[in-house]
Amino acid sequence: MKQLLKIFTLVLVLGLGVQAQAQDYKYGYVNSQELISLMPQAESANTALEKYQAELAAAFEKKVKKFQDDIAAFEQKYQTMAPAQAQEVQAGLQKRQQELAAEEQSLTQQLNVKRNELLEPILIKIDDAIKAVGKEGGYTMIFDSGGMNVMLYLDEALNVLPQVKAKLGL
Repeated sequence: MKQLLKIFTLVLVLGLGVQAQAQDYKYGYVNSQELISLMPQAESANTALEKYQAELAAAFEKKVKKFQDDIAAFEQKYQTMAPAQAQEVQAGLQKRQQELAAEEQSLTQQLNVKRNELLEPILIKIDDAIKAVGKEGGYTMIFDSGGMNVMLYLDEALNVLPQVKAKLGL
């Protein structure tokens, strides 16, 4: 019984110690999407990305237009074609359609790679600033309130956006 009482007392003391430590934590949050939009480099990155996207789209649209023209020509000649020839042309058109779909997916991937390439220096700069604010302010954790994160309660006093903006010179 004495042994059980000692264990209970030890657990109680340890529990109170953990609770006291938990009260020393300092939390903050920042909206990273807002920070990205405020960064001067973000505008040039968006401009470069839009230009790249336009270049990719222009070449792809020419291929799609040619494909659509070939379909229209096939539809006009279909009635006069031999069935075997019509099947052969149809198979060729279906193959081209699949190739265009695959190319469209590839272009989307290329665009995502370019977006990541352009945003990486901005994100590194923001990450460094957030870490510096966290260390200087004694924060235990800083949460990102941007994007898909859901928060039910935010104490405005914990918003570290002003400090991070100041650290970035914004």
